[in-house]
Amino acid sequence: MVKTSTSKKSRNKASRIRDVQTQVNRNVFLNCPFDKSYEDCFLALVAAVVTQGLTPRTVLDQNVDKTRIERLFDVMNECDRSIHDISRVTLSGSYKAPRFNMPFELGMCFGLHFVSGRRHKAYAMEAESFRAMHSTSDLNGYDIPVHQNNPVKIFSCVKSMFRLEERAHLGEQEFKLIFAALRKNKKNLKVSNSLFNYEAVTRIQLATAKLIGDL
Repeated sequence: MVKTSTSKKSRNKASRIRDVQTQVNRNVFLNCPFDKSYEDCFLALVAAVVTQGLTPRTVLDQNVDKTRIERLFDVMNECDRSIHDISRVTLSGSYKAPRFNMPFELGMCFGLHFVSGRRHKAYAMEAESFRAMHSTSDLNGYDIPVHQNNPVKIFSCVKSMFRLEERAHLGEQEFKLIFAALRKNKKNLKVSNSLFNYEAVTRIQLATAKLIGDL
């Protein structure tokens, strides 16, 4: 990816935000699909995390010179929380194989949870009720909220995970306004025609913060 002066400025601004928030470690690792059919859900997920006063982190903002596993672990280890959308379990692609990346990364974060003295908290969500009981039965006994691929329900899932009192005033109606504005501007939030890169995530983060301030 060709770096531009704009991307450097956004990266530096996001880094300053992260430096302040790291003092109380408000970083949240996001484990979800990175494909066009998930765009609106991804936009909602990143925005929902920001509405809770937290910083979204993904494998997309790590050093590409490392292996993906190394990049994943590095960013997971920089976060005290993680959200895992394990809904992409249907068969896909030419091999008609399910995507195991999301459950695999969820397992990595649970491992981090136990070896870090339970510092890291991992949360899962699904698109369909009860499916996780069959697809990932090791999670039975955990509360797994369901979003039905609905952006507002994704917000509700995120809010139920963290229950942050300082953001209690932000409800579904406020998020509908925020998401509508983001979706309307989705084309301008993209970098290289995609939401799934570091610069685009930074744009979503900053745009959401501004919209919250305008409420």
